[in-house]
Amino acid sequence: AMEKVVRVLQGDVSRLTDLCRTRLVFERLDDLVACFRAIINDREVFLERISNGMEVGSDGSRQHGFRQVNLKVRIDSGDSSRLGVNSHIGEVQLVMRAMDELETADFHRHYVQWKDARELFDTWNW
Repeated sequence: AMEKVVRVLQGDVSRLTDLCRTRLVFERLDDLVACFRAIINDREVFLERISNGMEVGSDGSRQHGFRQVNLKVRIDSGDSSRLGVNSHIGEVQLVMRAMDELETADFHRHYVQWKDARELFDTWNW
């Protein structure tokens, strides 16, 4: 996380949104869609960003070929307010089992390196 803050986020720790992350894996696309609907209909969950890598026509090269729905969420409930975390943004990944099984430790390591390099490249002013 610290490396990402320094190299990609230019020291702005407030932009770090994936310290709290979970991945939900589905056998059937219908179940993934039902989960997505349940999340967006929850009054205590606020979607800060949706990245739909499964959308027809989405640029798979931006995800290194990995397809998933990535949600940046904030939970604003009585409990989150009492704990002082109602402004924190976490990540929820919705992914199909077949895609999840492709992600080995080596795949993930290479993906992170590729993504960091891409994000760094994107921040350069040409």
